[in-house]
Amino acid sequence: MDNNINSKLKELLEQIAKLEEENAHLKSKKKYGLVWDLPHDDRLIELEDNIVLLSEVKKRSIHSDKTLPWNYVLEGDNLHSLAVLNHTHSKKIDVIYIDPPYNTGEGEKWVYNNKIVNKDDGYKHSKWISMMDIRLKASRGLLKEDGVLICAIDDQELPRLLLLLEDNFRGYSITTVAVRHNPSGRQYNVLSNVHEYAIFVVPNIPKYTEKNSLQIRKDINATKEEIAACFKNASDEEISKFIKKYLPDEKIDVRSLRNSNRLDHPTNPGKRAGGKSTMFYPFIIEDNKIIGVGDVCEHSFHPEKATIKKGNHYYIYPIDSHGNERKWLWNKETAEQNLDLLIVKKKGKDSFDIHRMKEYILPKSLFLKSKYSAREHGTKLLKNIFPESPTVFDYSKSIHLVKDCISLFIKDKKDALVLDFFAGSGTTAHAVLEMNKDDNGFRRSIMCSTNDEKEPIAEKYTYERIKRVINGYKNGKKDVPGIKGNLKYFKTELHPLPRTDGMKSLTAKKMADTICFENNTFIKTIEEKEFLIFEGSNYSVGIIFDEFKTDKFLKKVSKSSAKFKVYFMSFSAEGFFEELEVNQNIIECRTVPVPLINSIHRIYRELKA
Repeated sequence: MDNNINSKLKELLEQIAKLEEENAHLKSKKKYGLVWDLPHDDRLIELEDNIVLLSEVKKRSIHSDKTLPWNYVLEGDNLHSLAVLNHTHSKKIDVIYIDPPYNTGEGEKWVYNNKIVNKDDGYKHSKWISMMDIRLKASRGLLKEDGVLICAIDDQELPRLLLLLEDNFRGYSITTVAVRHNPSGRQYNVLSNVHEYAIFVVPNIPKYTEKNSLQIRKDINATKEEIAACFKNASDEEISKFIKKYLPDEKIDVRSLRNSNRLDHPTNPGKRAGGKSTMFYPFIIEDNKIIGVGDVCEHSFHPEKATIKKGNHYYIYPIDSHGNERKWLWNKETAEQNLDLLIVKKKGKDSFDIHRMKEYILPKSLFLKSKYSAREHGTKLLKNIFPESPTVFDYSKSIHLVKDCISLFIKDKKDALVLDFFAGSGTTAHAVLEMNKDDNGFRRSIMCSTNDEKEPIAEKYTYERIKRVINGYKNGKKDVPGIKGNLKYFKTELHPLPRTDGMKSLTAKKMADTICFENNTFIKTIEEKEFLIFEGSNYSVGIIFDEFKTDKFLKKVSKSSAKFKVYFMSFSAEGFFEELEVNQNIIECRTVPVPLINSIHRIYRELKA
């Protein structure tokens, strides 16, 4: 009897303690903003007494071109992947693109603490917020100073996600873009839903805050040439009209090059004043095309009208319809350098004007292109890649959407690194490979995906899609050629937190794959009991397990012409590198495994707070 009472009393006290803990947490939260019940996250709790290491599955390595960098698939819970990435890739990511579960409870299945969350779950919003909050917090330290997060979402969790992003990414601007991903529509309450959202989280730094900083260069010449090939003897004006009318996606802003400001002479109205005519010169045209730019006119020269004919040539001056002398927006030198952006506009018989086409456009907050259809360019593409699995990923993104989103920020960064920690079917990696194919780039991707008992997504879909895209695949009877690229596959592994020197020593010996991943260096050239050496394209990596064998390691280094980054097994975060640092071949020294242990535990404490 007493034992039964004591047992119930103990259980009651535990419940009271739990409620007090939750109450303290809620009191510590802000009074304005997003507040929610806090279901514990099993994956986070696992980091309390464990660290995360990577282990390569070498049989899944694909090496199609030794001149190209490695792309990666990390199999395991994405929180564990983010934890180890905070050690290996802190402030190294250019773009994070994620497409998290939308939490609709319809069709999609997402798992929290090993249980599927469905639409009848009373805590589905709290679970989703907790899951996202922890992972967003774990990802923010990975971005470079100019790094950007892009997140796909629909109406179901949009309000909560925006509040989470505002809380976790202070000092960033957050822009929501509507994407027409389902042109045919889907019943949603009283309306047919055709859109979802792409949220851009961009740091408030001059690179992005200056006016027109995100302008997209339009390849006007290529567009004009393609259309001109369809029209014999077509003028620039006719081609531009065709573009504006029939190709809205390629719409080019066309306006007069003539400045509207008056340059009135104080005693001669309508004529330019002295000293204000450096941009007053003629364009010379023949057969509706600009063939040259005339000299800047003397102050005393005042043309009778805007267009003056001399033989077969027309000279076009910046004079408005009322006969007032203006000036061009560009000086002569700029005009000569940008003739490809200028067109001749016919105003009447023997009357012309010069118009400029803006070579840049700002991206709009509505993405309406037909190529963003998830069905046509997401689901159908996957079915072509996986003909044996016709029902794979009904909600895959259009590859063109992902490609266009990340291109806004890394089009000119040919060595950019892109992370997706909800990798799913691998669309983001596919988009990065396509970008590299387009401009011979060297961009890399890291895809974090899970394997579970019911669906080995990382292995069966994420990895397999990238593999088929690299190697090529069959679409019916048609062969789809591969895109050159290299791929490595790693598993995240939990290891008990090393608390003794012996455990630290064992952990250090298991860190080789993690170190190689951090440095993109995998060719093992020397393997001895006391140390390992891996050869890389920019530098080699040495891992020393026995401090008494440093001399032996240095002898090997001295015979090499390569530069070395050296990892030295130590029982503390500090190392004694005198012997190593005096060697001119060694560019950096680090200790293992304590910095990794500290990094994982720092992330755990930050996320637990």
